[in-house]
Amino acid sequence: MPKILEIANDEQTQLTPEGIKVLTALEDWDANETWKFTCPTGLDGTKSDSPLVADEDELVASSGCTAFHAMLIELRARIEANEFAREGRAPTFATYYSIVDPSQLVAGDVYWDNPGTPQTVETKYEVMTEALRVVGDFLDGEFPEGANRMAWGRLHGMVLSSDLSGISSVFSDFDNPPPGEPLWANDGGLFTVDVANPGQEDFVQTAGPTTRFVCEASANGPSCTLMLPGGQSGDIASPHYEDLLPGWLDNVPLPLVFDIEQARENAAETITFD
Repeated sequence: MPKILEIANDEQTQLTPEGIKVLTALEDWDANETWKFTCPTGLDGTKSDSPLVADEDELVASSGCTAFHAMLIELRARIEANEFAREGRAPTFATYYSIVDPSQLVAGDVYWDNPGTPQTVETKYEVMTEALRVVGDFLDGEFPEGANRMAWGRLHGMVLSSDLSGISSVFSDFDNPPPGEPLWANDGGLFTVDVANPGQEDFVQTAGPTTRFVCEASANGPSCTLMLPGGQSGDIASPHYEDLLPGWLDNVPLPLVFDIEQARENAAETITFD
């Protein structure tokens, strides 16, 4: 972020009105002491169409996170264009060091230039100018509410997929939510502690922790908490298919019960087999 801001604020970068909006969102995120470099959804609810939160600082952070990920994807595409086949979800060393410290690259600071235009040598400032403009246009279209209303959860959602849905599109009904419905809005991002890697095309989450498990060993035995992004059942028709998901989305852990009697008392439903 500091290096992106450094290049963007250089006098050689020609800022357009669209680019200024993106830069302002990034600078506000950098200056937000309460939520700095965090990626909250910015939504009051767990679905991508939920209303915005009332906390202005949280909205600033959510907007900055949105602008950051959109910029990173655009910069990566421009820096790596014609040099690398795009793959994976995170920028390569060429993108990272082109922004942060080009002296670490064997070829030097050459990746900003487009080798497809041999008569012109594009500079990092020209590339940054165009990236800010394009991202600004994109965000204007996605968020008509305004610059500090670019809730990350509107773009960054997740889908619970049954094992069957990965076999064929015939089983798309096994996805939750089904295609076309609002996604489960999730916080986190590419480089956050609560990692939730977005896709390079649509920002839908492609990877993240499927289990969060913390255990403390004490003299009285282990004390553990657990979070799962689903439920106790793998049957999408079951009421227990997603009953642990709200806690996972809100980062609220559940105690992991070891005692069989306590587990029996806590059970919402007991199934016995003859």
